[in-house]
Amino acid sequence: MPALREAVAGTRVALGLKVLGTVKNRLDQAARENGRTQSSEAEVRLENSFRDESLIDAAAILAHGERGAGFLRLCGEIVRVASEHATYLKALAGKDEISPEEWMDDPVAFEVVERSLRRMLKALRPGQRPKTLPAADGAGDLLSESGNAAIGRPNRMLVATARPDAEFDARARPIAKLLGAEVVARIERSFST
Repeated sequence: MPALREAVAGTRVALGLKVLGTVKNRLDQAARENGRTQSSEAEVRLENSFRDESLIDAAAILAHGERGAGFLRLCGEIVRVASEHATYLKALAGKDEISPEEWMDDPVAFEVVERSLRRMLKALRPGQRPKTLPAADGAGDLLSESGNAAIGRPNRMLVATARPDAEFDARARPIAKLLGAEVVARIERSFST
């Protein structure tokens, strides 16, 4: 790949790129509707994509703090890269290719994403995995595999995407809508067995 040359800020420069015919047609249609040239429409859309990326980060920071936003961004990028890699692996194996966006519906792609997220969480772990967390009242181990204390509330949030829950509904319903009915049904089934 040839070295990229820095453009002088404030000057207009040519940008050569190739796109799919469907993208060109959509861009042409939008340019006509907005009274712009194809080039101007493409520039506005590129600028908006950079602005939108900043808005997503700002909203995530507002909702989850800077480190939480960084974590969510990392999760998203791991999912993106892992799902793209899964499509490559399937092609190598001579299997039907999928679009990376379909990773939640494909067992192979899901496996690649799950392993990648587990590896990410392992890398982020602060110190050694705690073996126990004794309750202050001596009533037992709060991290016990047989107990529910460590994951009770997070599990309720997950279940709330599929079942009404007064405490979590306001946050769970929009998530369920984004996930779609099929994925929500999978979540429901996982708690019914």
